[in-house]
Amino acid sequence: QSKDYVLKTELVYSLEKYNIREADLLFKNNIDIHAIENLNLVLVDHNVLTPDLADLEENVIEVYDHHVLERKNTEISRLLVEPVGSCTSLITQIILSENPEFK
Repeated sequence: QSKDYVLKTELVYSLEKYNIREADLLFKNNIDIHAIENLNLVLVDHNVLTPDLADLEENVIEVYDHHVLERKNTEISRLLVEPVGSCTSLITQIILSENPEFK
């Protein structure tokens, strides 16, 4: 949600370093996500949808999370849930394994 963006200080700092401002981002409370055709969702840093989006479960295609697995449907194309320090660690592992030259 856009109201929570300012609370994520590390994210704000990192994005602003590359001149990406809040106004450049899209937040779920600013769009009608249910109106998007052929919607695919990738969950990052959580593995279940919020109650207001629970009806979009069939649109979840990937999950990357470091919290306890809560989702009932694990039949998705990519599910990576590991108890590491942060979800950033998981994403970094994926990026480096698929692109070893990435720096």
